[in-house]
Formats: sequence, C-alpha cells, structure tokens
Amino acid sequence: MGDKKNWEGFKYWNSSWETEGIQSFSLHSTVIEDTKWKYLLTKLDGYSGRSLEVGCGTGHFSALMADVGFMAFLLDYSSSAIRCARNSFIALKNNERKRYILGDVLAMPIADGQMDVVLSCGTLEHFENPAVPIREMVRVLREGGLFYSDIVPRKFSLIGMLDFLYKNKEGWFEAKLSKAEIIALLKDAGLEDVKVFAAGVLPPRNIPGKGKIGLIGILERFIIERFKTFWISLDGTKVADWAGLYYFITAKKKSK
Repeated sequence: MGDKKNWEGFKYWNSSWETEGIQSFSLHSTVIEDTKWKYLLTKLDGYSGRSLEVGCGTGHFSALMADVGFMAFLLDYSSSAIRCARNSFIALKNNERKRYILGDVLAMPIADGQMDVVLSCGTLEHFENPAVPIREMVRVLREGGLFYSDIVPRKFSLIGMLDFLYKNKEGWFEAKLSKAEIIALLKDAGLEDVKVFAAGVLPPRNIPGKGKIGLIGILERFIIERFKTFWISLDGTKVADWAGLYYFITAKKKSK
C-alpha cells in the first residue's frame, strides 16, 4: 500500500468496507475495539478540540471521539470507507461534530498543527514505509497534542494462528514491525512520552467449519465472553508480546 499508485492495494481497500459499518464487527473485533477505546479514554483526560482519524475505515473511533466532545475529522483515500464511516455515526446516533475528508495520509490537505489528537486504527502496518504517514500525522498535530495508534504487524498471534488456511485477497499488505522499531519510528518523527505495549490475546478466529457447525460458534462465544477479563488481563504482558494481535500506542508531540 502507501499511495494510489499501488492500484491493487487501492482496489482492495476500496472494496473492503460494508455498508453496515460498526454493526458488522465480529465478536473478536468487538472485544478488541471496546478494550482499545477504554485504554484510549484514560489518555484523553485534559484534551479537547479537534481529532483526526487517518485511514478512518469504519470511523467508529471518531464517532466515539465526537460523543465525548471532540470535533472529529475523518480522512481516508477510499470513498467506500468514507461512506462506511458515515454509517458508523448513524449507528451511534451521533450526526454532528464531524467532517469527512477524502484524501491521502501521505499528503494530507490540512495545515500544520491543527489537531489536538491524531488517531490511526490498524492503518500504519499497511504501508511499506510507515515513517512517512507517521511524520505526516505528527505534522498536523499541535505541540503537546496526543498521538494514538494501534498497529497490527505481521507476526504470530493466537487470534490469527489459523489465518494461514485462507488466502489473502490481492492487494493485502502487512509490514513486519517489532516494538523496538515502532518506538524508534515514533521518536524519529518528533514524539515523546512514547508508550507501546502488546495486546489482543484471544482464541483463534477463522476456525474451519464454524459457518456450518453452529456448536463451534457457540463454544467460541462462550470462551471469549466467559473469560473476557482473563484475555484482557494479558495485555501488556510477555504473553501478549508473543501472542498478541496488535500494539497499543500513545505519545505526545514535542514542544519546540
């Protein structure tokens, strides 16, 4: 991915968004997204004003940002994603305090230092060189502003251990990034107070036969919901470093 010149990548993402938006989340995704939002809420204390979600996809995080008082800006280069994001706001009954921008994170049509919070949710790992979009995100962030991202790199995870059974669609790309590499990228971009920890340890998804054998789905739901507190308790541990799906990231833009 990285820009519209990668046409297969563009076609992949422009066809990836369902009209249901937030309502189409799987059980795995619901647990992860709810947990990420709770983590982010603890970092938002003292922040207000404008938020920008780049590569907004479903836009559900921006809908939540608007719900807690932010003027939410949503940017994506996929027109389908923008339509899906609109439906996230409708699903969450929040039709105000948002602006949609069809544009490229590599060259955003936004002036320097305009945003109080910048967000990216499962976006940066889809760039061959994530340093470029990170620098652009930092550029539009005000001094002292909050940078948030969750990155889902190409690595082993318990939740994805059966994904090898299914072929990725053409245009799919996922960078292999370690925690140390992510920290270095953020600091090089002018961020400080960098916090990175692994999270998202859950039972495998994409279990063969789940669609045909209802008992498998029932058992999966029981294991996830009954032991939800346990799964979340693994976030930030060595177990999550090894078997977690994503890295939770926050940082602040340095003052000159």
